[in-house]
Amino acid sequence: MICKTCLAVLALLLIRPAAGVGAATEPPDPAATIRTLSDRVRARQHEISTINLLNGLNLNPKQAGQVLALARRAGAARQEMLIGSARLEDMLRQAEHDFGLLRAEIQKGAPARGWIPERAGHSEHLLMQEQRNLKEKLAQTLTELEKELEAVLSPEQAQIVRSFSPCLIPPPELNDPVRAGQAKVQRKFVDRFAKIRGIPELDWTTRREALADEHIERFCEQRFQLTDEEKKVERKRFLDLTEEVRKMTDAEFEMEKESVAARLEPEDKVKKLRKELDERLPHKRRGFSGLSEHLLDDRVVPILEERLGRGASPAAPVR
Repeated sequence: MICKTCLAVLALLLIRPAAGVGAATEPPDPAATIRTLSDRVRARQHEISTINLLNGLNLNPKQAGQVLALARRAGAARQEMLIGSARLEDMLRQAEHDFGLLRAEIQKGAPARGWIPERAGHSEHLLMQEQRNLKEKLAQTLTELEKELEAVLSPEQAQIVRSFSPCLIPPPELNDPVRAGQAKVQRKFVDRFAKIRGIPELDWTTRREALADEHIERFCEQRFQLTDEEKKVERKRFLDLTEEVRKMTDAEFEMEKESVAARLEPEDKVKKLRKELDERLPHKRRGFSGLSEHLLDDRVVPILEERLGRGASPAAPVR
């Protein structure tokens, strides 16, 4: 006779197969997989770009240790901003609760009235104020660390950092602070001028207008739309510059190609306006530069730790 316990076990096996023996498993979420892979690829790109910058700086061991110490302090300051404020956590929890009440109220199909929207608005105001205060405090700390960082680097190294543009494959100019500052924009214009100089005169008379159209179209696609009047001005400027370049001797072009290429870039009015607006922001972090963005970043820490050897005591930062 089969015991009751055995019957119970048998029933469980029939109802719910054992794991690994025909057990139903949830299929992987393709979107989640893509997001995970994208995050990993993006992180590796950032890591490679940071390594390219560090390679271009040629830091000596003492400098590397000082930069590492400063980057660690910057990371600690960011961490403190997140977890060091008990008020922030309390405000977030209160805002979550109040926003939940507001959502439930407006989900009924009518605007919320009375104390619920008032309390949600008050929570939002307090939260934004606290976050702004914490960000300003962090900005002050990073500005102080940036001053110490600038004392660690040579003027040439600081220039390389400020002009650095994130890259997977570094440009050959990265080790040259003067050319590195120019390379980001001008190298493509130098190459364009070199090709224009190579066009035979007979072909040039028929192609010059088309090339001017391409120049304007490229700018409108990559930056912003020009008005008809601006296009006329830019067309004339482009044709005058190309004629000037074509009349140069090979020696003159080699000597002046960088400066003339800088003149080819049209004025970016959007960038100029954005900069003007940024300067007027009441809570703008002033005195900030690429030094903090690139060398006081958390990604710098594991890279320099690996180079200096784990467990090694980095040199103290310059005061």
